[in-house]
Amino acid sequence: MEIKDVLIGKDCPHVKDIKSKKMTHPYVFSMVLDTPEPSTLDFVAPDEQTYEYWLDGINALLGRPLVSKEAKNDLDMLLAMEVKLQTLELEGIEIPEELPVLPPEPETYEFYFQ
Repeated sequence: MEIKDVLIGKDCPHVKDIKSKKMTHPYVFSMVLDTPEPSTLDFVAPDEQTYEYWLDGINALLGRPLVSKEAKNDLDMLLAMEVKLQTLELEGIEIPEELPVLPPEPETYEFYFQ
């Protein structure tokens, strides 16, 4: 069973079925399944953070962009770190291509600092 699409908010079938046009819960989404007969899995998240985690996780599995504020903040932080790493002054510093040799283990581990 594969996920064909993700519907959010008023596009969800379980929200359209509600007679009142006023949406009672803002954190709703549906996964449309790729089955011979149309079917959906309908969800209601308890809070905004859980809603965004679920949608980001599903979008990541489907190879779609992450849309939450937290994912955007995480991406901005990673890009800022990458820029800082690229602008470091690395002239004259050799970065080894092989790991250094590890020293031998001590004969006993029964020691401590006083």
